[in-house]
Amino acid sequence: MKRNLIISILLFAAVAVFAAEDVTETTPNRIAPAIGVMNTPLAVGYKMPFADHYSIDLMLHVPEFYKNESGGNCIEFGGLAGYNIPLRLEENIAFMIKPQFDLSYSMETIEILDKNYSINTLSLRPGAFIGIEVFLEEVGVPNVNISLGFTAGMEYNIVDADDELGYNESNFHIPMATHPFGATVAAWWFF
Repeated sequence: MKRNLIISILLFAAVAVFAAEDVTETTPNRIAPAIGVMNTPLAVGYKMPFADHYSIDLMLHVPEFYKNESGGNCIEFGGLAGYNIPLRLEENIAFMIKPQFDLSYSMETIEILDKNYSINTLSLRPGAFIGIEVFLEEVGVPNVNISLGFTAGMEYNIVDADDELGYNESNFHIPMATHPFGATVAAWWFF
């Protein structure tokens, strides 16, 4: 986590330095749709822009498959929707805030005494991204934006487990910056 934050800060500083000296002297229009990828959570998606750099992002998580400590399997998938609001437009850079809502579902099996049990978790995560979006025309890469910033939010989990486990519950986590939130990097290609 600390390593991702350090890398994001270094990328943020490098892009800000490149964007500081303006050659085009205008912020490029972004009226075409875009496809992109982001890291918190790892997702791919589609951006639908509106006038003045407002846009709606619809993204699907890259499904996660892993084995847990008990030898069982887990799969997690989901998606998010967000609305980008430019707080300030500069030449080739925009300061953005994106309120977003993330929905995730995981199915896990655990093995206890040679018996398999299932635990299903639905996670609802309202949150927001705040950061900058850099228009890469400045460095000779047309129709590409890089977003750098930070995502934080809250999480409400609804856990449904097999009756034998006695583990059905709901829990709520106040604002947090751990997985799937944290330092955020996204790349968008407008076509």
